[in-house]
Amino acid sequence: MAFYSGSRINTNVGALNAFNAMSKINSQIGSVQMRLASGKRVNSAADDPAGYTIGKKLEARSKSLSAALNNVGELKNIMSVAEGGLQEINNLLVGIKEKAIQAANGSYGSEELNAIVTQVKDSLNEIDDIISETKFNGTSLLNNQFTSKIFQTGADGGDTMTVSLSATIDSADFSLSSITSASFNSTNLTATLNSLDSAINRVSGEL
Repeated sequence: MAFYSGSRINTNVGALNAFNAMSKINSQIGSVQMRLASGKRVNSAADDPAGYTIGKKLEARSKSLSAALNNVGELKNIMSVAEGGLQEINNLLVGIKEKAIQAANGSYGSEELNAIVTQVKDSLNEIDDIISETKFNGTSLLNNQFTSKIFQTGADGGDTMTVSLSATIDSADFSLSSITSASFNSTNLTATLNSLDSAINRVSGEL
């Protein structure tokens, strides 16, 4: 508990010296109490001017680095969303290729082949949905809209990173939109599988 610092005015030198000493002790006790309460050695410039200034600079830099770290985390989230979309598309293309190979079965009639064609087209539509829905804060990530985005990745002015996601995925480029049951016959199967391999390689190259 800090001592009470009030006193009556007194011209007695001894009493005045005692009062000044008591006031100093009282101030020191108050400072100790503040340090104990805050857990810090330096609470104000009066405690240690140089240490206080250095501490404040370090505190500011720490906050700046913390904000930059948040930016890096945000960038990782963006890349994770884009990668997740590409992985889903890749899985769907692999599934389509599996269906194409399955369809190359001489025992299948038109009903079975048409069912496979329907499944393939459903998968292509799902790919289009993934492309349009893979966004971060409203910006599409798989159609070359996320370009030249600057991220502050450190505490200093030059600590920046410019990010562009060059992926431009469009199912229309896969040459599969006009697929029919005839795409799986012996004449056309090679071309169909080549188109699928090309699409898979393209998407895999973006991962």
